[in-house]
Amino acid sequence: GCRNQALEDEIIKYGGKVKKGITKNINVLIVKDKSATSGKITKAEELNIEILNMSEFRGKYLWLGIL
Repeated sequence: GCRNQALEDEIIKYGGKVKKGITKNINVLIVKDKSATSGKITKAEELNIEILNMSEFRGKYLWLGIL
C-alpha cells in the first residue's frame, strides 16, 4: 500500500497498481525521502528499480496520464 491515499488514488486512476512489497515486477518505488534507509529502498536498489520521491513521480508519470 501507499501512505499517501491521494497519490495511490491517482496511480490507480491512470491504470497503475499499488503493491506492498518489492519484487522484480515493480517498476517504481515511491518514497518520501530518497536519502532515507529502509529495507524497501535497499531491495529496490539491489533489483535496479527506479526510486522516486512523490513530486518526481508525479512529474514523470502522472502529468502524462500514463504509468
